[in-house]
Formats: sequence, C-alpha cells, structure tokens
Amino acid sequence: LRLLSVGGRHLLLSPERPLPDDAADFARWLITTSSWGVLNTISIEWDGSPFGNVVSFSDGLPDEEGKGIPYFYLSPLDPTPNDAMRDRRSSFTVSEYALGTCSDKDPENPSCAKITLLGK
Repeated sequence: LRLLSVGGRHLLLSPERPLPDDAADFARWLITTSSWGVLNTISIEWDGSPFGNVVSFSDGLPDEEGKGIPYFYLSPLDPTPNDAMRDRRSSFTVSEYALGTCSDKDPENPSCAKITLLGK
C-alpha cells in the first residue's frame, strides 16, 4: 500500500500494482483501484437483449484496504437495477486503462489488464 501523510494524517493511496502472474491478487487490485466499469444485464425493455451501462462502484471505505468486491449504488430510475431484479444474470467489466497505469499502450494491448466478473 502507498500512504501519503498530510498534516500528520495518513491517507491511503491505491495499492501498488502487483505482478500479473498472481491472477487473484491482480484481479483484487484492479477492482480495488478502479472506480467505474460497465455493468451488463439482460434488458427487459429490449426483449432480452444484452445491455451495458457505465456505472460507478466502490470497494469499501476509502481508508480501508479493499477486498476486490464491487459495491454499486444504483437508482431505480436507471434501467440496470430493474433488469437485474428480473433476470439476475450479469457481468461487470473493468479496464486498467482508466487508471492511467497502461502508459501509452493501446487499451486492447494484452499488458493492459481487463477483468470481467460474472454473477447473479
């Protein structure tokens, strides 16, 4: 973890990027350090078509080390939670490119990590 001290108070910065060889640790790091991704559901409005929506998420409180579990706060005015209540199958995709840690690489470069979580 990286800490920044401001006025005698320590602030937790994002954890350092782990080696990609440890897939589980790397996946937790990517979720912990990211703040948005694409949440995909099965649309009830469009006859079961896949629907992807850009959403913000959190991996817990800012001063605690994350566990790699995304938490969402979604409005009932947004179609995504309504879709999820009807058909709980979903996927959530996050790219390392949004963090700025891929330097000048193309987002599709294999060294720029991506993760898709599947769930119900």
